[in-house]
Amino acid sequence: MRAYFFNNMYLNGIHNGIQAGHALDQLWSSLTEAKGKRTKSAEAKFAMLREFSREHKTWIILKSGDSNALFDLYKFMAGQKTYPFTMFQEPGLNHAPTSVVVILPERMYDDVSTAVGRAALKAEGMIHHWLTQVPPELLAEVESRKYTLWEVEFLKRKALCGLAS
Repeated sequence: MRAYFFNNMYLNGIHNGIQAGHALDQLWSSLTEAKGKRTKSAEAKFAMLREFSREHKTWIILKSGDSNALFDLYKFMAGQKTYPFTMFQEPGLNHAPTSVVVILPERMYDDVSTAVGRAALKAEGMIHHWLTQVPPELLAEVESRKYTLWEVEFLKRKALCGLAS
């Protein structure tokens, strides 16, 4: 498991890590404050976040887009109920969104998932045909994972981002 952070492209240096930390803290707050009134989905997300914090701890900070792109990503993330996520908005920057965090299992960041993201980019405009763009040697593994269209779109969006610096 890893925490992926999609940061505002205007952040630089240490500010990428600081805003990512704020986002992860916001995720903890949002899931712990719901104690006693969590849905099954929220309970599963909380369990995933706890496991990440206890066993994994790896942060991947990506340079995403501007404020509008982060709002768009946040709305997109709300279209799924599996992965814990949230967006942090920096009060000192007029509440501009600075980081969207999501906790992901390995099937969403390994080499196979990277190939899926690239295949989806190649199939742009024909998202339902992304499977035709997967390298043949990975096709059986990709098919066995049964990625949803939401997951394929997410992997495509992730493939568009570079590492923050």
